[in-house]
Amino acid sequence: MGTAFGAVCLRFERRHPTARELVVIAVLVALAVAGRSAFFMLAQFKPIAAVVIVSGVAFGSDVGFLVGALSALTSNIFFTQGPWTPWQMLGFGCIGWLAGWLAWHNFLRPNRISLAIFGFFSVILVYGGIMNPAPSSCTVGS
Repeated sequence: MGTAFGAVCLRFERRHPTARELVVIAVLVALAVAGRSAFFMLAQFKPIAAVVIVSGVAFGSDVGFLVGALSALTSNIFFTQGPWTPWQMLGFGCIGWLAGWLAWHNFLRPNRISLAIFGFFSVILVYGGIMNPAPSSCTVGS
């Protein structure tokens, strides 16, 4: 897990992002956290995934990964940190990275239908595939 976080962060930092790009990433993270906070009472409804997918498609795979990982970390400040937090960060980060990669290679079109289908399957297969095999102590906060 640490290798994935480190690789993406180093690659992002090597580009020397501008202050404008960092502000956009911070706003996307805040939007994802606000969405999760607004819908916390609905089990398994994660608006973070929608914001992460859109950020990956619009700004690339590195930004998608960072928005996903930082959104999970920041939102867990309100919903308790625990051993599941790194797994959630990896799950949402992978969804953002995959969305950006697929959009870059023209496999994912930026329209409602394809984004909705990708969102459904990525949350089930990618996020669920990472969180479900995690130890039982790690699945409490998801």
